[in-house]
Amino acid sequence: NDREIPFPIIRPLVFGAITIEANVTADAPVHKVDFIITKGEEEIKNYTDYSAPYRFILNKRGFGIYTVTVRAYDVYDHSAEDNISIFMFNFHRTSKNVTVVSGVVYDYNKLINAKIGGAVVTAYKENGSELVKVYSDKTGHFLFNKGKYKLRLEPGCEYYIEVSAKGYETVGRYISTANNETTRVENFYLNETILVKGKIMKSGLLGRGIRGANITIIGEDGKIYNTTSGLFGKYSIYLLPGNYTIYVHADGYNDTHKDITVEHKLIGKSIKVNFKLEAAEESS
Repeated sequence: NDREIPFPIIRPLVFGAITIEANVTADAPVHKVDFIITKGEEEIKNYTDYSAPYRFILNKRGFGIYTVTVRAYDVYDHSAEDNISIFMFNFHRTSKNVTVVSGVVYDYNKLINAKIGGAVVTAYKENGSELVKVYSDKTGHFLFNKGKYKLRLEPGCEYYIEVSAKGYETVGRYISTANNETTRVENFYLNETILVKGKIMKSGLLGRGIRGANITIIGEDGKIYNTTSGLFGKYSIYLLPGNYTIYVHADGYNDTHKDITVEHKLIGKSIKVNFKLEAAEESS
């Protein structure tokens, strides 16, 4: 639900550039967060972030009272917003030069209708030993813009571009933008994954679910995946086709494991793997 946030008695004074970060929590997955800067009735800046941490760097020349509004949406289009009034004092002349990095995100295994809509493309920049997010976009869903994205980045820098989409393996690569580079094309190809889901249960007729069981999955290439069972003992994880061993551990129960083969099916897109755990014997 939308919330009304009272203005503080004294407006914060902002000198130079500031980073606006939104702490968003929701029962459903977050779809996007809008950052809207207004002065009176005039909209000065509007930026949308599609991946956490949700933040926007405000570094615009200005003097006077501005309103910063942050509006978050979940996947069901429910929204909540917060806003604050600030007094901004920034005479820094920002550079107009940007490198527009654009491209298309494709499904690697498809020849027809291969473009992926709704993929999140995020640019990170190195800050010491950490990668800090600087820009993100989401690929379009419609015929004219399906799979397409666009990032506006500072020239003459190195970035790590990460692409993620539901049901696909996350990929990324480093790119370097030249000082005089205005446009750049970077396409990405994602491998489709398969949903493996199931339930971790107590052994017995009732088969009650065990919440908080640790699930470790090891692929034939040695790659390790981890997840935890949630409400009613249910778990789910996306995996690439291949052979895996699933190990399950829960306090008070004997450990168990199963070998599975993950492959695309003609009917149904998910694989169900359930586990029944025996209670561990108490040592005397």
